[in-house]
Amino acid sequence: MSSLKSFAALRPTNKEFATGLAAFFLLWTDAPVPSFADTSPPQTAGVPISDAQIDKAIASLDAIAGDIMKGSGVPDMAVAVVRDGKTVYAKGFGVPENRREPAC
Repeated sequence: MSSLKSFAALRPTNKEFATGLAAFFLLWTDAPVPSFADTSPPQTAGVPISDAQIDKAIASLDAIAGDIMKGSGVPDMAVAVVRDGKTVYAKGFGVPENRREPAC
């Protein structure tokens, strides 16, 4: 029974626990964390891709999005393609629940 009493004596009080928890979060939030905005993916492909291949892939996005929506049951979705830092394709597909006409 004495070991249980000594264990109970080691248990922190609510105030001590709250103070320790607050200190942990203050230290944790101050820790340096790399931001996703600070890092970019590589700007080169593993294999060479011609401009014609990229244009063909972008041209097929409407059909691909339609097939994905039909096959998965997703009611609406948005697709965007950024090439060389510029948005070259951006489109919404489907009908939002609060509207009757298509989004595109």
